[in-house]
This record gives sequence, C-alpha cells and structure tokens, in this order.
Amino acid sequence: MGSRSKLQDLAAIVSIIGVIAGLYFGMRSCVSGKTEVDPPSPSAHSAAGIPAGSGGIETPLPSSPVPANTPSETQYLVDLDPLSSSFNVDRGSVDLHGKTFPQSISLRVDKSSIPANDAEYTLAGRWKTFDATIGVRDDSPTGGRLTFEVLADGRSVFVKELAKGSSQDLHLAVAGIQTLKLKVSFTGGDYYDNYSYGAWGDARLGNQ
Repeated sequence: MGSRSKLQDLAAIVSIIGVIAGLYFGMRSCVSGKTEVDPPSPSAHSAAGIPAGSGGIETPLPSSPVPANTPSETQYLVDLDPLSSSFNVDRGSVDLHGKTFPQSISLRVDKSSIPANDAEYTLAGRWKTFDATIGVRDDSPTGGRLTFEVLADGRSVFVKELAKGSSQDLHLAVAGIQTLKLKVSFTGGDYYDNYSYGAWGDARLGNQ
C-alpha cells in the first residue's frame, strides 16, 4: 500500500509539472504576438508575377520613347538648300501653261553659255515619293524646247522633252534613294541671248 501511494503522488507531481509547462509556453506565445508562417516558394512568386527572391512587388519597366526624328508627310524642295547645283536655282511661284504653282524651283538655260543646269538634293532614304509639274516657264522666250531629267543616286529614272505652252505631271517612287538630281538641258530653239526656264512646279517629297 505504501509503494502504491508513492506512485500516485509521483504521477500527480508529473501532471502538475506538465500543466505548469503548458501555461508557461502559452504565455510566451501571447507576449510575442507573432505566428510563424512558412515563406512562399519560388513557384508562388513566379505565379504572382514577382521575381523569386525579390521580396517585393515587381515594378513595370518604362515603355520605349517614340523617335522624335520622324519626317513630316510633305517637304517642298523650295524650302531646301540643294546639296549642289551647276548654276543658279530660282525659287518661288511660276506659271506653266497658264497655271500658277506657288512653291516651285526653276533652272535657267540657254543655247550657248548655259546649255544645261542641275540641282541635287539629299534625301537620305527618308522619302517615298517625288511629285512635280514640269514645263517651260511662261515667261521664257517662245520657240524653245527643254529636256527634263531626274537622276536617283546617279541613275537616270525619267527623261522628257517639252516645248513652251505644255506641261506634264510627274510622280516617281524614291524609297531608299539617297540623292535626287533635277536636270534641265537646252535642246531646241533659234534664240541665243535670252534665258529659258525649266520649272519644277510645286516640287515636293512625300511619305505616303
């Protein structure tokens, strides 16, 4: 009986110690106020669009700026300085076969001293089309005939002879062309002392 009583007392003591230990660890948990949570796995970060190991929210990258040097849709040659010219380039309004073209260039020629004249312009591959109305200016002497020629990167792409009182619309594709040369040559007439003018009415470059 005495041994049994001692075993019961020992069991009671162990039970009390267990209760005290439980109360102690419970109080520590309340004081800290923290609950440990397993960190998210790398796959969870990837699924949320956040780089693994970044520890924060991904910031979107700025978009690329739009280039500021995009050319305008139309450029009149009258507003450009030629890269080179064999004589003078007249700029301004011209009349061709009774019609006025306000933004034009003219190249003057004659039978003896200036049988040919040209002007070359830099395109740098930035333009797609070249348009103009060509003809002998109405203030030129009568009886003359002029030859109009366009050279793209040194290669002749258009040739036309016209007499005073006639004109022709011109439309050329110039995509990728670096230089454009406009040339006028004196090809017929009986006069010697007066200039004749080969005009490029409203000559312009375009991007459409």
